[in-house]
Amino acid sequence: MPQPGLVYFRTTSPGPRPPILLDPVLCLVASGEKKASVGSQVYTYDPLTYRVLAVPLPVKIEITRGSEEEPLLAIALDIDLAGPKAVYCGP
Repeated sequence: MPQPGLVYFRTTSPGPRPPILLDPVLCLVASGEKKASVGSQVYTYDPLTYRVLAVPLPVKIEITRGSEEEPLLAIALDIDLAGPKAVYCGP
């Protein structure tokens, strides 16, 4: 069932994707691998590495590992910058 602000990804075909403007997001990869390029910096997303993007940025994404045997499985959770600015921790 779709949840607002939560996106599930599954792909078995490696290769580049069209460039996008990525809003603030937390991205977790369960299997496979993808790389994101922001300018000259390249970031790897895999099961051992997660990424948090705190500001909107133009990003080029390439799926570098995904197959029928081990698809790229990932989730992205939008970060609402207009949300709470403080957390109450109790007495």
